Amino acid sequence: MQRLLLRPAVERQHGGHFVAAAPAGSSPAASREFELADLVEHLSARRADWTEFLTMFDLDGDRLLDARRLYAIFWLHMLRPGSPAERRNPPGTLDQQAERLLNLLN
Repeated sequence: MQRLLLRPAVERQHGGHFVAAAPAGSSPAASREFELADLVEHLSARRADWTEFLTMFDLDGDRLLDARRLYAIFWLHMLRPGSPAERRNPPGTLDQQAERLLNLLN
């Protein structure tokens, strides 16, 4: 089985993979919510339904939503016209990411 280590912490199994979530640190970006938001908002992970997986962790829902919005904005920026990420992804990815961000903002 493949292991994805976010930072040393609690491990959970999801879809045949082990994922570890980091304990909250002094930095907002070191929080479990930000680590998991980085994982679930990654372009390669957007087709998965992470709802059940996220219920395995004791998370602050508002903080998680804020972190997911931040990473969705990051990916929208990365996909801007003429960027390397735009060239590496299929046509329509920018529009899909914009729609994803709008859904997270509503």
